[in-house]
Amino acid sequence: MENTPQRSTMLSWRVVIGLLVIAYGVLLTAANAGWYPGYRILDHWFHGIALLVLGLRGATCATSTVTRTIGWIASGVGLIWLAEAAGGHRIDITDWWPLIIVGVGVLMLVRAVDFGRSSNVTEAGPSQATGVAFWSGIHRRIASPAFSHADFAAVMGGIEVDLRPATTAGGKAVIEVFVMWGGIEITVPPDWVVQNEAIVIMGGVEDGSSGSPSAQNTLILRGLILMGGVEIKT
Repeated sequence: MENTPQRSTMLSWRVVIGLLVIAYGVLLTAANAGWYPGYRILDHWFHGIALLVLGLRGATCATSTVTRTIGWIASGVGLIWLAEAAGGHRIDITDWWPLIIVGVGVLMLVRAVDFGRSSNVTEAGPSQATGVAFWSGIHRRIASPAFSHADFAAVMGGIEVDLRPATTAGGKAVIEVFVMWGGIEITVPPDWVVQNEAIVIMGGVEDGSSGSPSAQNTLILRGLILMGGVEIKT
């Protein structure tokens, strides 16, 4: 029963993405068959609709401020895209790349307000931990006897997280990540199993942990990894 909400969340994400993939395939087939409206929808409307749908889904169902902010930013870009299409203009995505810089700045402000300053080396005892690496590197050593949640963002930087001194609260802990042109390295105790629920776009998650599926402690990885990577090891 405890896993039902997580499974529902993952299922809904898969349903939304699956429907968008199906729609894209149908429209592409129609366009290739010579149906002009199918080509026009793909060329002018589909990407804006997809960004808006995915952004709203992320913003309304996010479990952290960072992922919620990412969702609203994606929704805004989708609305701009649709507004341009409604005005009869063809969108050239290269004109909008500076919005990435704006989005990174917004995320940095959000995290600064939520979590305050972060030092280069920290040993955390509470059940929750946070960290932001922007053009820098930080280290977090979490020694909590009841660790439950952490929130990390690495933008053109790196974060090392050492969970070996920690134990979970109720056998389960969650780490939310936002990685963009950066990396996060997480070291877990040998008796922890890792469950990856992160969304990865042009990046990767490498799980080298040694925990078995029957392990009593589970680490759940969530969030967005964009052109970056997360390494998990024992």
